[in-house]
Amino acid sequence: EVVATLDELPRGEGTAVGGGLDASLGAIEAAPVDADDAEAAVVLLSDGRDCELAASQCPPEGVESVVPSADAAARAADLGVQVHTVLLGPATETDAANIAFLREIAETTSGSAYTADTASGLIDVYQTLESEISTELAISDFGALFIVAAAALAIAATIAILIAIRSDY
Repeated sequence: EVVATLDELPRGEGTAVGGGLDASLGAIEAAPVDADDAEAAVVLLSDGRDCELAASQCPPEGVESVVPSADAAARAADLGVQVHTVLLGPATETDAANIAFLREIAETTSGSAYTADTASGLIDVYQTLESEISTELAISDFGALFIVAAAALAIAATIAILIAIRSDY
């Protein structure tokens, strides 16, 4: 079912990163909080190709409007939510704008910016983040769907990275 659902998602040049971040912040705000000092963080995995940087595809098909990434990052900073960004895939000179874009989001929110060009690099990033943010998760029935989708996307990204690296040899 997950594969079929992922196959049906619209694809295009660029991702509505601001919209995704904004949705994450909405979920954080809606979550019940047991203590006044509860903290939250977002880990943003991306190829860095935000639809703001690929304006010809902005907004993506099926999306009525796009939340500017700078606005979503400012909202995260106002809420005290750190956003840790991870650029997936090998960083080349042509990715300078993508790297700067993700680094700016992380800096605005007092988060960290990482690059993971291999599957082992992504594991290293996760291990680093493990020490920076809590790994305790409260997953509701609705949240479990997102966890499954995120896991499927992470596996797909890892396979794509491995195939890309293998094709160079």
